[in-house]
Amino acid sequence: MEMDQHSKITQDVIEALFRYDLLEKNEEISSPDKFVAVDSLWQLFLATEEKLEAMKISHTKEMNEVQQYVDHVRSLSEERDKLTNEFEHENENLKQQIKEIQEKNQIEIDEVTDMCKQEGLTELIGSTISEQVAYLLVVRDTVLKKVEVLQDQLQHSNEQYNKVSEQLNSLVSEESELQQRMTGAMSEMGGMASKLTEALQERDQLKQEVTELTAALDGIKTLPSVVEAKADTEAHMRELENQKEYYSNENSRLRDEATQAREQEQCSRLELSVHIEELQEMNKNLKEVNFRLNEQLNSLTSSDTEMGDERRKVVANSQKIIEEMQSALAEDEAKTQEQNLKHEAETQRLRDRISQLEEVKDLDGLVEMRAQLQEAKRQYESQCLETERVRESLTSCERELSLREATGSSWKDQHDTQLRIATDLQDRNAILEAELTKVWNQLKEALDKLNQSERERGLLQLRIKDDEVEAKNGENRKAVDANEEEIARLRRKLQDMEERVLSETSGSDQATRIVQLETKLDFMKQQAEGETNKRRELETRLESSERDLNNTRGGEEEMRNNISELQKRALNAEAQILLVTGEREQHETEKLVAELNRTQLEDAVELLRGRMELYAAQSRNYADRYKNLKSKHKSKIRRIRELFFLERRATAEELEDLERRLASAEDSLSRELAWKEEAASDVQRSEEERRLAIHNTDNALKKVEKNLEKINHLTQVTEDLDAKNNKLQRQLSMLEKQKQELAKVVEATKVEQREELNTLLSSLNMSGSLPYMGRNNQGDFTGNYTSESGIVSFASPIRDEFGSLDLGVGIKDKVGKNGHELRQSSYLNLTDVENSLVLPTKSV
Repeated sequence: MEMDQHSKITQDVIEALFRYDLLEKNEEISSPDKFVAVDSLWQLFLATEEKLEAMKISHTKEMNEVQQYVDHVRSLSEERDKLTNEFEHENENLKQQIKEIQEKNQIEIDEVTDMCKQEGLTELIGSTISEQVAYLLVVRDTVLKKVEVLQDQLQHSNEQYNKVSEQLNSLVSEESELQQRMTGAMSEMGGMASKLTEALQERDQLKQEVTELTAALDGIKTLPSVVEAKADTEAHMRELENQKEYYSNENSRLRDEATQAREQEQCSRLELSVHIEELQEMNKNLKEVNFRLNEQLNSLTSSDTEMGDERRKVVANSQKIIEEMQSALAEDEAKTQEQNLKHEAETQRLRDRISQLEEVKDLDGLVEMRAQLQEAKRQYESQCLETERVRESLTSCERELSLREATGSSWKDQHDTQLRIATDLQDRNAILEAELTKVWNQLKEALDKLNQSERERGLLQLRIKDDEVEAKNGENRKAVDANEEEIARLRRKLQDMEERVLSETSGSDQATRIVQLETKLDFMKQQAEGETNKRRELETRLESSERDLNNTRGGEEEMRNNISELQKRALNAEAQILLVTGEREQHETEKLVAELNRTQLEDAVELLRGRMELYAAQSRNYADRYKNLKSKHKSKIRRIRELFFLERRATAEELEDLERRLASAEDSLSRELAWKEEAASDVQRSEEERRLAIHNTDNALKKVEKNLEKINHLTQVTEDLDAKNNKLQRQLSMLEKQKQELAKVVEATKVEQREELNTLLSSLNMSGSLPYMGRNNQGDFTGNYTSESGIVSFASPIRDEFGSLDLGVGIKDKVGKNGHELRQSSYLNLTDVENSLVLPTKSV
């Protein structure tokens, strides 16, 4: 059986031994002890090589893991440096912004204090913003109440002014009527003067005739009718001369009064022009205030746009930061997930290795492997903690972003407040513009009223001219009729005188006297014919005047068109209209004076006509009545003028006082309102900027604290990582030392195994005994070989799962006579010597 088992050993084992220099080429395995020794050495060699390869693989994996960990630590340190730089830059920017905001607040506070000192409001210097605003609101209420009272007074004065202007217009209309009457009276006086001259000429002629008749009629008695007529004519002429002197005196007095009225009217015009200039100055001031308010509004809108741009930039930066943080979060989450998966795979792999290595308890490296696994677990836990810290930092960043968004909302609130301030300024500008438009409309209404009065005056003047022409025509007709009546009366007188002369004359002189009387009658007829010719000329003049009247009526439409054009021009040139209206008013005052003179002359002419018709007795009564009426009228006119001038002066003084008060109140109100608005806006701006600065400082301090915490945390993490890295490096150095020691041990074992194998083989050769082999119950070859040193037991070679032929060899040392102790057991790989080794078989 032993021989059969020896025959099963192949040549492969021997070739392998030759190949690894465990046997010499000429040497042969002749004993089973030598074979078992070789097999055990071979199995030990293979096991050590497998262990070395496994250690190399684990070492490479661990080195890769360490390299990855070191790269991760480097990336974390770089990120930490970047974050620290960013946080330092942000801190510097925030500090700079805080300094700028503090400087702005200090500048604004200094400006407010300077303004309060300039205005004498020292009480408000140390007060709070709410107290200042409350004080300004109280002042505003008082000023508004004063303005309302002044507006009421101004309305009352305007009403009084309108009443006085209506009275003036009525007086002007009355004066225009008087002027018309005066012009008619003047024209009648001219006609009466011509008639008087003609009557005087006729009187002279009659005197000459009477003297001639008296000279011709020496013995004839004087005629009483002629004497009475002469006396009447002389008395009538004296009365006419007296009336002429009286009317000339009245005319001069009326001219003096007209010049005084003209001067007073010029003074009133000058006062009105001064008032208009003051209103224009007020309008300019209001326009300047409006322009300033518009500039402030534009500056506010520009600052609002700048704040909006800054807010947009901040929002964009915050959005970018959010996006970057979100991307970093996603990347970190992906990395953490990958790391978790890797760590889970590593833990699973390590657990598998632990489960595998726990089966092998004899190896000394299991304890170190367990320690490494525990350290790996700790590293995994620390990495999990780091991932949690990173997540916490990301959540803190998100909170910071939410705070920035909140600051953006506060910027929106600032923007809304600025918009409200801008709308308040626009409303106030609109109110001021409405007041300006009201004042301007009042001025325009006054100018329109003046223009309407001028138009009405022009129309009245045209009507007056028409009435004057018609009156002249009527007067001319009346004068013609009166001349005809006088001619008829004179003819009657001549006839009576001729009859008297014929009745009184006698003797030889009658023929001569009759001839003289006939010549006189012819002369008188010639005069009558001349008067008829004059009457015809007057009729032709009447016809021409009627034609002129028709022409004037036809030209009224042209005048109206011209008036409309002048109105349009007047609306386009208001300043020129004022000058023109002043000249027109002067001209109208002159016309009024002339009309007054004309009315007086008309009254005088009427008195003259009455006196001529009623003769001396009626003329005295009429003169007395006229004087009484005239005195009453003069007294009324004087009273009206005095009242008018007094009221006008009083109203002018009141208007001036009111305008001065209004101007001062408006100026003070505008200054106070502007100062109040500026102060309120400055206070609000400073308060908002102060709040923003405080908020920004708080945020900056929080960020700084968080950044410091992060930096401390990162420093701790880096220190931990550095410690772990140092520990891993120490472990690597220890592993390298162990590797070198293992290599030395393997080389030493190889040498020892070779020596032992050589000794075994030499001993086997020396003894010359061969192992006996046989089959066991399973059909495998087994065998024992006894020698002086001990027993070598071996089994038949079996192919393992890789196809190699293994041979189990056991060496037992001899103890006593029958006892043996196992010293060494191993497997020999016989794939290389399967076909080369040939052992002799021997039956037991």
